[in-house]
Amino acid sequence: MHKIFLPLIKKIENEDASSIEVILRKIEEFNERDISTCLYVFEGIKKGEYEGFSAYVENKLIGFIFFSKNSLGKDVYELLWIVVDPDYQRFGIGSLLMEKFLEEMKKRGARLVILHTSEHYLKAKKLYEKYNFKCEGKIKDFYSVGDSKEIWVLRF
Repeated sequence: MHKIFLPLIKKIENEDASSIEVILRKIEEFNERDISTCLYVFEGIKKGEYEGFSAYVENKLIGFIFFSKNSLGKDVYELLWIVVDPDYQRFGIGSLLMEKFLEEMKKRGARLVILHTSEHYLKAKKLYEKYNFKCEGKIKDFYSVGDSKEIWVLRF
């Protein structure tokens, strides 16, 4: 029998900090640099530099998506992080967050959404493909030797 979750998707809140760190530490692919970088972006959300949405089930944060407007490109946005608690993965939470994000991008008149990811984040890349992002660039050995950065783009 499958679990059914009806998450509430809402604008991220300052009070989400400790829950975000708990989720990040549960993701086995993430190292300390990943965790500290994501928490740095969250601090930027609190300062108004970035934005985000969160997913809640029964008042528990189970996922989030962070994004920003690119200051150089006209009508270009960047998807910075999309993370779902491993206990809630494979239930469509990432898709709900992505759909909320893309709905917001359409409202704002986005022309492009770009994101950067490790070539090793296979689950994330499947999600990007589902929503018609295309890998348009690769920087070999960017994160470390054997871990290249991929640049994915969604064109509206």
